[in-house]
Amino acid sequence: MPIPSDPWLLISPYLREALALDKEELATWLSSLRAVTPAIADPLEPLLLEYRKVARRRLFAASAVYFSQQSGLAGQVICGSRLITPIGVGGMGSVQLAEGFV
Repeated sequence: MPIPSDPWLLISPYLREALALDKEELATWLSSLRAVTPAIADPLEPLLLEYRKVARRRLFAASAVYFSQQSGLAGQVICGSRLITPIGVGGMGSVQLAEGFV
């Protein structure tokens, strides 16, 4: 079978398999892959590490949205505006839908 000229075509099936593994399984799997085909394991490992970082950030962001919605701020009056509901959350705070701004 010919080797694809595009590295992504070579790595992609392994990436799909690796993403289905938990952290411990992944370490073992990568070691085995590196022993057999380092040309695939070497470029694959940084992709997997970056994917894990992004996945953790998404989980953190989703948690922040959930907790901001549970904060119970609805109905409070701040600076002449009554808070209705959270509509977003960012790195240092949340955005609330409010009415009655004076």
